[in-house]
Order: sequence, then C-alpha cells, then structure tokens
Amino acid sequence: MRPIVIDGKKIAAEIINVLKNTPKPRGFVGVFLNTHDSASESFVKQKEHVARELGIELRQYGVSETDSNDSLRKRVRRISQSKKCIGVILQLPLPRACNISYIANTIPPHKDIDCLSARNVGSLLQSGGNILPPAVRALRHILKSQNKTVQDFNSIAIVGQGTLVGKPIAVWLLGNHPNIHIFDKGFSKDDLKKSDLIILGAGSAGIINGGDVSADAWVIDFGYSRQDEKLMGDFDSICESVDHVGLYTPTPGGTGPILVASLFENLFSTTCE
Repeated sequence: MRPIVIDGKKIAAEIINVLKNTPKPRGFVGVFLNTHDSASESFVKQKEHVARELGIELRQYGVSETDSNDSLRKRVRRISQSKKCIGVILQLPLPRACNISYIANTIPPHKDIDCLSARNVGSLLQSGGNILPPAVRALRHILKSQNKTVQDFNSIAIVGQGTLVGKPIAVWLLGNHPNIHIFDKGFSKDDLKKSDLIILGAGSAGIINGGDVSADAWVIDFGYSRQDEKLMGDFDSICESVDHVGLYTPTPGGTGPILVASLFENLFSTTCE
C-alpha cells in the first residue's frame, strides 16, 4: 500500500478560509528580516501572499550584520509597543550575532505570533493559551486531517532541536505525551525504528529515508535546505523505500504552507478575542 502524502496547500487553504470568516484585526504586522538572506526574503513573500488574502498589512524592517543586539532589541521594542502593531515576526535566521531570546523577550507576549519569547515558550507546558508555536499548530493540523492526535502514537521521535521546530515541539509534547525521544546531531538511525511518529527538523537534505524508520511510521518533515538549487526536506521521498512509511509530508508543499497559515492563526487568536 502506498503511503498517504499530505497536501499542505489544501490544509493551509482550509485554515485561511476559516480566518477569512473571522473578524479581521486592525493594524500592521512588523517583520524583521536579514536583508542579505535570500531564503528569508522568499519565506517573507509567502507570508505576504497570505497576508494579502486576509487583508493584513505587513511592514518589513531590515536587519544587517552591523546591528547590535541592543540596537535591534530597541527597534523591536519600539515597533512592537506601537498601538497600531498587532504582531511581530522575527524571520529567522537573523545575523549570527543576534541573540534571538534576548530580542524576542521584548515583544509583548500577545504580539509574539512566532512564540519565541521565554514567557510564551514556558506557557507550552501549561494548558490553555492562544499562542502556540506555528510548528505545533501545523503538527496538530496534519494529524487532525487524518483524524489523529499525538496520543494515538506509541512513541514519538524528534530529530533536530532548532528554535522554530524541534525545541518548541519537544516542549509541547512533554506535556502531552509520555514517550518522547529527542535527537540531534550524531544520533543512531536505528533508534528511530522505536517510534511510530517521526518529526524532522534538522535542516539536512535527505538524511532520513523510509528504510530508516519502522514499517508504516508517519514522517512529518519540517526540515528544509537547498541542494543543487532545489528545496529539499530532511526526508528522502524519492528513495524507493518511501513506500515503507505510512504517511509523509513532501518538500515543498508539505508543512511549509501550513506553518504560514498557522502563524496567522496566532495573530487572529490574540487580536479577535
């Protein structure tokens, strides 16, 4: 039996249609991005597209290698505290010298729609709250599309501990599932076969294929990187062993569109209460 292939664009369209029928928040979303990173500009364009669909204004603020932590923090604070600002996006990666937590912690929690501040990350261990990391929302949407929840899996493996995917999903799952395995660099692929849900966020093209996981395991791939000018995920969906898995998300067209839609879910959930 061939695996289920998740159509991320379809799921994202369903989320956006719900938001279109929700009262629109008034104000603008500030986006801080590294102006010398082409990938960041590409991702912001995706967010701009959804913002236009929803009638939301996005304002871009460039960040350069010459910006210090303190100067950027002051800029983010000034913009985020504006009454007209309804949300702030720190488009990662920012320049290497930037301390993401230090900068994100200056954003009011209800405007931190990427869920990067310490207060919002800490609240993941508690029930309730409207702000969830977009990766967590995306994971839940994918499982819901198949009438599943994380509790339907015996064991969950997370590969990669990045700020936007691995870490927030791990923190959230610690409060929602008893059997979590967290891996970073240097892990043994044999360990993945102990889990029936694999969440990838390492950002290393094709490091996992169907033969590396247990039969019929589900693979949710948030990882992305460019190889020969092509966008690739952590999961090798071209390998013949792809039929070994029960479900996977392709790259592109899998988790990416859902992540963007989930970001705007956070925006609407905090401004339209």
